Amino acid sequence: GNPYEKLSEGARERIQERVDAFHEQFAASVARNRDMSVEAVNATGARTFMAQQAIDNGLADEIGALDDAITAFGATLSEGDEQMAELTQVDLDNSKAAGKAEGLAEGIKQGAAEAMARISAILGSDAGKTRPTAALNAALKTSMSADEAGA
Repeated sequence: GNPYEKLSEGARERIQERVDAFHEQFAASVARNRDMSVEAVNATGARTFMAQQAIDNGLADEIGALDDAITAFGATLSEGDEQMAELTQVDLDNSKAAGKAEGLAEGIKQGAAEAMARISAILGSDAGKTRPTAALNAALKTSMSADEAGA
C-alpha cells in the first residue's frame, strides 16, 4: 500500500500475514519465557493489564521499580564470574598443555593409519604386485600417493 491510493485487497492480505506472523512469534516468545502455553498467552487477547492483573495472569513475577529490576538482573549476570575467577593461570596452562598433547596424540594416530593405508595401497596395487621392489621403494622412501606410485 501507499498513502496515495486505497489499500488493495492483496496488499491488505500481505500486511495481515505479517501482523499474524509477528503475533505468533511474540506469543511463542512470551509462552516460552513465562512457562505458559501459547493458547494461554493468546487467551489474554493482547490486552494490557494493571500490575497485579499481570501477576495474576502469569505475565509478571512481582511489582517493583524498573531500577530494582535492572539491578537484580545485573546481579544474575555477574554470578558466573566467580567460577571463572577460581581458574588460575597454572590451571589454564595445564589444560592447554593437556589439550595440545591429546591433539598431538590423535594426530599421530591418524597419520600412522593414513600412512599404513597408503603403503598397503601401493604394495597391493597391480603395479606393486608386478614390480614389488619399486613399489616397496615408492611406499617407504617417497611421499607419493598410491595413485602416483601406480602410474
